[in-house]
Amino acid sequence: DPLHAARLGLADEVKASLLQLTAKYQAHPSGLAHFVKQEFYIEQIGVVAAALDEAIVQDYDGALRIAPAWPHEWNADATIHVQRKSKVDMQVREGEITTVVVEAGFSGLMRVRNPWPGGIVEITDASNNRIIPSHLQGSIITFSVDRGRSYAVQKTNAKLSTLRFEPVD
Repeated sequence: DPLHAARLGLADEVKASLLQLTAKYQAHPSGLAHFVKQEFYIEQIGVVAAALDEAIVQDYDGALRIAPAWPHEWNADATIHVQRKSKVDMQVREGEITTVVVEAGFSGLMRVRNPWPGGIVEITDASNNRIIPSHLQGSIITFSVDRGRSYAVQKTNAKLSTLRFEPVD
């Protein structure tokens, strides 16, 4: 199912499964599905919502994963609530992660799986647009956060380093 595919990082399976299940079961404009005669199938909406959330952001073991199973052909603007009262605002365009902002709901260390494997990541305090003096690389990046502040996570290169935090609307 698409939820398991998302957790396993299988973007193509997420896409195929969501499209197949929606085509097969969704019978009403409201999004409600039909599973058997005369019975509304409300689980379909829940499976779609949960699979989309898991495909775009995961936080099940203390390390945020950004777009771990998001289909490359799909664009997204999302705000996802994660553990420790935090949120992730993000945008994906044509398979590329263009914006990642972590809104910290706690003070301490934030762990994020590098959204750009092999790339160097720059952290900007989006609350005041100041670059935190560190360049991080590796599969898991860790940085300090303060509750109530926002942090832009960006790949360090000429194209992206000029981007600054823009709220997702």
